[in-house]
Amino acid sequence: MADKKIDFTEFQKTDFDSWKNKVIADLKGKDYSILQFPTDEEIEIQAIIEPKIIDRNDPDIAPYTRGDKQDNNDWVIFKSYEDTVTNADLLYDLNKGISGIDLTFDSYHHIDQLLENVELEYIYSSFSVKTPDQACQLLEKLPGSANGWVNFNPIAKDSLVGIDEVLKYTIPRPTFKAFNIDGADIRNRGGNIIDEVAYLLSCGNEYLNHFRFTGIHTDLVTENILFTTGIGPNYFFEMAKIRAIRMLWANIVDQYHPESSKAFKIHLHAKTMSLNLHDEDPYNNLLRQTTEAMSAAIGGVDSMEVVPYQGKSADEKELFQRMAKNIQLILKEESMINQVIDPAGGSYYIELLTEEIAKRSWKKFQEMEAQGGYMEIYDDFMQGLVGKRTDYLSSIESGKRVQIGVNKYQMVKA
Repeated sequence: MADKKIDFTEFQKTDFDSWKNKVIADLKGKDYSILQFPTDEEIEIQAIIEPKIIDRNDPDIAPYTRGDKQDNNDWVIFKSYEDTVTNADLLYDLNKGISGIDLTFDSYHHIDQLLENVELEYIYSSFSVKTPDQACQLLEKLPGSANGWVNFNPIAKDSLVGIDEVLKYTIPRPTFKAFNIDGADIRNRGGNIIDEVAYLLSCGNEYLNHFRFTGIHTDLVTENILFTTGIGPNYFFEMAKIRAIRMLWANIVDQYHPESSKAFKIHLHAKTMSLNLHDEDPYNNLLRQTTEAMSAAIGGVDSMEVVPYQGKSADEKELFQRMAKNIQLILKEESMINQVIDPAGGSYYIELLTEEIAKRSWKKFQEMEAQGGYMEIYDDFMQGLVGKRTDYLSSIESGKRVQIGVNKYQMVKA
């Protein structure tokens, strides 16, 4: 049977004022403004989003606002491990659905034992190190076919010492990145979405600016930078944020005149916020983790860790670690979110949020640059987050910020 094109001309178009009048009528005398709600980012959300002409590229086209995936929306399922992890633990998890491992590198001998029979070319791995020397030692040890990154951001420690050497080790390894700029840390310190995006841009720009004077081309530098983004509870905002990060990063990279548009591409690793995990009702943590993971997946991240609630016993800890993995497996295998590229694309609301978050984040980034850039503002920026974290926690304690199971609909204890 031939495909028949649907004719929409039979449906009457409804203008914005008609929609608004209908909403006001349904409110039965209540003020229209009650449908608007405040956000941490001070973005005013209208109750009705007016249709607009959307000028956007398809996926896998610069500036990659819609991502750079071609065939699907798949992502790597990550798990972080404590120092007590064993080789048996890793092999067990890798056989149960984990496809990315986050470890701490401390010595040659330890890493040999830990990674025995772990085929790094078929999974993703990240390794936390404390110094550039440790990063170089790690890279000497890893096979050239390994995929992943060094979990290291030296300029977060207010130092550029040693980063040239680290990059020299990763340039011959096109599937392993040298630097991880961690926005999840900003969110867990109390920062909002605008704070996080501006921080990522400022730190990334610091790398590009530094290597501009070392003779290493922009394209090689961008290949070696990864961004970790913290995913909070604001469902649609987080989707839009991921899209805005891609767009803004491409704008910055463009100023350094890369040879290829591939330099605009970005690996985004997502971590759900540990700040939103609470002891009062541990099972409601799973609901928050699920919606946060959905935001990240629909936004199109490349890899993700659902940070598990630690529990109050060994059995609880094991349960919640398993659930953190299974949330992602369900999103893939049952919800099929990994099959559709940029499913939020074209939504007036998401497109509007992407635009608004990008505009505000860019303004904050420019303000940071005007004060001397990342290295100059780092201490003051971090200090400013202290008060924001206090305010965030206080708003939960007072009930102003609703957390199900914590300050609303609490679990009744027998």
